[in-house]
Amino acid sequence: MKFSLNFLNLEAQEFCEKIVNEMVSLFGITEAEAIARVNFQWAHIESIGGHEELIYHEDEVFWANDIYFGPEAYWWLGDNTRSEMGLPKLIPKEIKNAQQVCQQDMYCYKGVENDSFRHK
Repeated sequence: MKFSLNFLNLEAQEFCEKIVNEMVSLFGITEAEAIARVNFQWAHIESIGGHEELIYHEDEVFWANDIYFGPEAYWWLGDNTRSEMGLPKLIPKEIKNAQQVCQQDMYCYKGVENDSFRHK
């Protein structure tokens, strides 16, 4: 898998690969879109890895959902609770400038429409 992130060790890369695999499995998106979403999520971080890495405080299923829907979507609430609270149905968060996120990696461009990712 091709990431634009700076991994300090193999463990960090493998963790991100697990997140990508979860997104593909849970949401039926392409690997390229999942990688671009991970890259976008952590593009501001100088490096990922090490024994004190904060992303390890949650598992790959948490990060797959959080990256795909965003924390403001309250994705962890069940349908009944969402309905009772008057929350809308879950929709994936849009990633604008998806081509920039991929940073010249043509592999990431598969499935990109209008320079953003949106689930149909």
